[in-house]
Amino acid sequence: MKQATAQSPGAELLAYYSGPASDIYFKRAHDTLAAAGVDAMVAIDYFSSGPGVLCGITEAVQLLGALLKPGEGDEAWAITEGEAMEDRETVLRVRAPYSRVGVYETALLGMLASGSGWATTAREIVDAAAGKRVISFGARHVHPLIGPVMEYAAIVGGCAGCATPLGAQLAGLADPSGTMPHAMILMFGDTVLAAKAFDDHMADDVLRIVLVDTLKDEAEESLRVAEALGERLRGVRLDTPKERGHVTIDLVKEIRARLDQAGFEHVGIFVSGGFDAQRIRDFEAGHAPVDSYGVGMAISSDAMPARTGRAALAAHQAACRACHVCADQGIIPEAGPTFQGEWGAPFMLVGQAPGPAERETRRPFSGRAGKELDRWMLRAGFKDRDEFRRLTYIAALMRCFPGRNKNNTGDLRPPPAAVANCAHWLDGELRLLKPKVIILVGQMAIARFLGNGPLEDRVGKRFGERPVLIPLPHPSGQNRWLNTPANRERLASALELIKEQRSRLESRPAASR
Repeated sequence: MKQATAQSPGAELLAYYSGPASDIYFKRAHDTLAAAGVDAMVAIDYFSSGPGVLCGITEAVQLLGALLKPGEGDEAWAITEGEAMEDRETVLRVRAPYSRVGVYETALLGMLASGSGWATTAREIVDAAAGKRVISFGARHVHPLIGPVMEYAAIVGGCAGCATPLGAQLAGLADPSGTMPHAMILMFGDTVLAAKAFDDHMADDVLRIVLVDTLKDEAEESLRVAEALGERLRGVRLDTPKERGHVTIDLVKEIRARLDQAGFEHVGIFVSGGFDAQRIRDFEAGHAPVDSYGVGMAISSDAMPARTGRAALAAHQAACRACHVCADQGIIPEAGPTFQGEWGAPFMLVGQAPGPAERETRRPFSGRAGKELDRWMLRAGFKDRDEFRRLTYIAALMRCFPGRNKNNTGDLRPPPAAVANCAHWLDGELRLLKPKVIILVGQMAIARFLGNGPLEDRVGKRFGERPVLIPLPHPSGQNRWLNTPANRERLASALELIKEQRSRLESRPAASR
């Protein structure tokens, strides 16, 4: 870690942090210790309760800069703003007399927990957008005194811009980002009139991106605005509410095709309204011709301290174990949701569905295919089966055993209806766990994340960042894909990629407890 240095806040802010904004028991402890004449030099470690992106350390260091006295042996160390952090990794270490820093614990934890929650979610969303711009529109979902800080955190997490001027200023951006509200369109009573007025009265450096979902069909409005503004139109924004069908992949494709057909290839398409990481992944997998995403509540609502993640995952798992939707619908004869893993696992493995052995044990990959998988993971750098299972959250597209085929020669392929029913379980685990590496086992799991394509083009390669996706063939003895030397070589390459990720995890500094 590098030594933390920063400028100090003013006396008023220090008084606020140590008084009305501090948990009262810290103030009472401070007063009691002072009255009793008790003090000591202490070392305090602030550590993450889950993996994510660190944010808030700059503000925390500014506070400590006003409190610590290096000449008396005080010091603070921290990892860098925006750096990835592991579960229970120390992100800030302070050494000072307790009387000097103890009462500020509420403020320091609040800065780190809220900022890191926002930045971590923003990073997941930015990664899902696969290089396309993501703008934070979340300020309207939080208190106005908090909004700019939230938007700063979103930019630390990777967002290209934010809506408020102060948020942009905190993040070092020249200007905020924005288009126009529905209210402005309604005030003019016509989208083209509003667009022309905006063009007439805004400075040239303000992008002409016009909202087109307020009064008429979005495709029709897009063409009308493009014809009216011509080359000055930078883009159109779709924010269609769910009551009118929401923004869909097909709608975006239709508008792109009609704009291109009319000669407006230069006009980009900006979408917003209810987007989160999974919805963006779906749009990207569906090849929606989106140029930029606007994301609000998905970022701003994720400010809870990471320690609540364990409880959220436990509740999620309990609900999944109790699920019997597919059995109620007659898709399977009986329910038996199967998965395994704990909060903080850096790896996630996504398979197809449990088999008959898993139906009995309620543990993933507990049959013959599981033994082969365990052998693969030893080759991939895990010390033993227990370490692999400890560091990996194991899930599947379908949570219950789908049954045997008519000839009793193998398991049924998971029905689409069952996979659809189970999708929210996997989505929830991805959102809560934010794994660094996802191992995709089998064609169906690979297609869920990467789209359809031959295994030969997938196995042996890595895809994406945060998370890294590494496809594997299914370890079933019935899988003939590994019968050829070339495919066995692809498997060996894939296991080396996993080994590389395992080594990176091992090389990180251990967290101080």
